[in-house]
Amino acid sequence: MKLKQLVIVAATALLGWFGISHGIKLAQAYTSQQQALGRVASLLSEVGDPNQAPNLETLKHSQKKLQGTISVLEAIPNFPGFEAERAKADLGKLRPLFDAVNGRIQREEQALADLNAALNYDTEAAEMVKDSPHPAEVWQQARDRWQQSINLLEKIPPNSFVAVQAKAGLEACRTNFKIADTQWISEFQALKNIDSVLALVEQAKKSIQTRPYQLTELQDARKQWQQSLEQLNKVKDTTTAYSDAQLLVDSHQANILKLDSAIAQIRNCQNRYQLSGIDSTSTSLCGYDVSLDLDDPKEILIAQAEPQVGEVEMVDDDRDITITSVSNTSTGYYSRYRQRISSRINSETSGTGGTWVRGYTRSNGTHARGHSRGGSSTRVSGFGASRSGGASS
Repeated sequence: MKLKQLVIVAATALLGWFGISHGIKLAQAYTSQQQALGRVASLLSEVGDPNQAPNLETLKHSQKKLQGTISVLEAIPNFPGFEAERAKADLGKLRPLFDAVNGRIQREEQALADLNAALNYDTEAAEMVKDSPHPAEVWQQARDRWQQSINLLEKIPPNSFVAVQAKAGLEACRTNFKIADTQWISEFQALKNIDSVLALVEQAKKSIQTRPYQLTELQDARKQWQQSLEQLNKVKDTTTAYSDAQLLVDSHQANILKLDSAIAQIRNCQNRYQLSGIDSTSTSLCGYDVSLDLDDPKEILIAQAEPQVGEVEMVDDDRDITITSVSNTSTGYYSRYRQRISSRINSETSGTGGTWVRGYTRSNGTHARGHSRGGSSTRVSGFGASRSGGASS
């Protein structure tokens, strides 16, 4: 009996067994299955190698067609005339291809998710460091976000649809990370430098607190002030501590001149009375007559805070206020002072979109008070523009 006749006989039998409505459905299913069997070869050729797909949209279209064909072939019953063996063989070809397409889609979706997450970290970091300078903890937080962005971008495979955007973003984030890292180190070092200066000056002041002044003690104090002046000059002009350092530079230079004058006064006194430096009479006679009124760096910093009416004034205390987000930060006076000032400035400028400019002395000798101003250009920029084109571009 011919195949066509066999199918007709089988269909007639089915109609008798299941009724006309069910028989029609079976006939329609048979037709659909035959069509699916007929397009397997062209579908395999059309999908090809998933790794060579041009974009994510094409992959998802192939996934949908493969899923539909596989579902139809899996439904072919093992009845005479329904070609179950052929369906089984075709499924052996389609399922591995379907798995490969699924795997590529998952990798591409993960790559896209990583790219978007990296972009978010990058945007957050770039926003944080607008209108620099900033305290050390801000640069550290921005640096950490760029590192997270870098970690995500490095995961994206080089053959991904978003590989071009990821590469451009990786270069931008690495550059920004280096800038943030450099600025963090500069801020951290600036705090240490000024803390070192204040400690050195404090030591120098203790040695010359009372009269009669000793010539050797004045000379030693002068050396310590000169050393601390050199430390202040190392504070970079890109740091938040720079304006404070410049105020202290001015006071240091004035104090060095006062010390030079005191030293010269004692020497002149010794020469006038022909006294030696180790003579007790020289100390008693010449040391008492010296007038020495040195500026106090801590008082200068407190005055620089410029509290307004109703504000709590800066207190020269010894509380351990630390910047917890920056590891190994010195807890010297200046570090604590900067933390208190940063907290006050942040509360004053929050929500205004402005930048706090600390008071400073102009080149003509006039003094500018601390004030808030509008934002300036961003020091570093994100890689957001490199994302254009999307996953399927």
